[in-house]
Amino acid sequence: MIKKVKCNVCNYKFFIEKEKVKEVVEDNGVSGVMTGKKIYNAIDCPNCGCQKILWPRMIKNGRDK
Repeated sequence: MIKKVKCNVCNYKFFIEKEKVKEVVEDNGVSGVMTGKKIYNAIDCPNCGCQKILWPRMIKNGRDK
């Protein structure tokens, strides 16, 4: 199923193309050292070019079983 999203700035509705989705990291400066970095999937609006945050990425815990 292809999901349609709406831009928060210009209200343009468009489909999410897998090739255009990118990972972005929220930079919290010094406080980011203690809380860790937050990673999100984002896409650029084809109409106005602003960045739309889609959903947060889960971080692998590093423990192997």
